Amino acid sequence: MKRIITVPLFAFLVMTAIAKESQVLSLNVSKIYLTQVKNIEDKLRPYHIEFHLKNESNDNPICFWNMSCSWCTHFVFANENLYMLFSCKSNAPLRYLILPKMNIKYEGIIVSPTPLTQNEMKNLQVGFIFCDALKFTYEDYLELRHGKWDVIGYSSYIKKPLIVWNIGVENNLRRTQSSWICHNH
Repeated sequence: MKRIITVPLFAFLVMTAIAKESQVLSLNVSKIYLTQVKNIEDKLRPYHIEFHLKNESNDNPICFWNMSCSWCTHFVFANENLYMLFSCKSNAPLRYLILPKMNIKYEGIIVSPTPLTQNEMKNLQVGFIFCDALKFTYEDYLELRHGKWDVIGYSSYIKKPLIVWNIGVENNLRRTQSSWICHNH
């Protein structure tokens, strides 16, 4: 009987911790607009996008892993036809720190095979793969990266990163390989 009670209680505590953790970091898309980019296929529509990751905590800094150049691999879209462009000369894992009530801005180019409507741009669902530096060692992070985020969503990893969404999207969306990676431009 104790085991039956213990399992649901443990699951509840884990879900509560995840909910609290995801409320501390927020993601906001502040700008998105059609732009022009040289050297991309004519059939693709490029959009300039600006993201802000904000530490909503009053007193705790947030530290996470991301890449110095291919940082876009940490951003995913509910619309699997969208992906980000990037160009790297040097790329390395880095730990980033966001102090309480501060934010980090990311800007980039996303492309779509079809034009996005004003409503689609306004309601764009974007997720940030949050790899907490307190939970993931450098080696953990490299292992996760080399696995290309696992096609079915981290199922082979004991430590799983959290996906923080800008608009209510379930964290257990299945992704395809292409939606986890950026395309080099």
